[in-house]
Amino acid sequence: LAILGSELATAKVVRLPPFLLLKGQPAVDSKLRAQKYDKRVRVCYTPKGVVNSNFMHHIFVPFLRKQVDIHAQKGRAMIVMDSCGSHLCNSVVNTMKSLDLIPVTIRGGFTSYLQAIDTHWTSAYRTVHQQLYDNTTPVMIKRTAAQKRSLLAHLVAEADIRTHKIVDVRQAFVDCGYISPHLAKIRIHLSDSELPYKFVDPDLNADERAADVKRQ
Repeated sequence: LAILGSELATAKVVRLPPFLLLKGQPAVDSKLRAQKYDKRVRVCYTPKGVVNSNFMHHIFVPFLRKQVDIHAQKGRAMIVMDSCGSHLCNSVVNTMKSLDLIPVTIRGGFTSYLQAIDTHWTSAYRTVHQQLYDNTTPVMIKRTAAQKRSLLAHLVAEADIRTHKIVDVRQAFVDCGYISPHLAKIRIHLSDSELPYKFVDPDLNADERAADVKRQ
């Protein structure tokens, strides 16, 4: 989820394309793209099909930078993430910093309160996606593997659009404390020990950074 602005009255919801990560060989990625996936979804193949530091560094962070350039006129952006190890490694943090993306890591145990996608989005999206999937299951059984992947991308895109229509993304960012509900900005001053999130220190190595987030 993304939003442009820090005040409710002027904040603009930005719809980023869903990112569908599939297991496959990157070398044949261009060939697989010829299957003509739904253009509303970004489909990517990696050997393991999971989010790891290599995926974050080489694929996802550049993707985020491109989206910021499109929607925010090449400005800076704060990227709020959970404390997964792949988000804290040196290569990922340094790459984000070099691209003017400010990484902010939510401490363990707080994502269900402070990550907008967890608090407002995930449950609604899963319900919508399941309904769409149930309606297409008979069709899915008769498809080839390539056709199933193409249909999956379409389901993801359609579920994303429908969820945007029922979830108030701006209110989600207000509830999580990222934008102000008032015309004037509200600044709450807390000591670092009181904050449930923290800015990632790029001067720490990966082990120190993970230990620092876990400690706090």
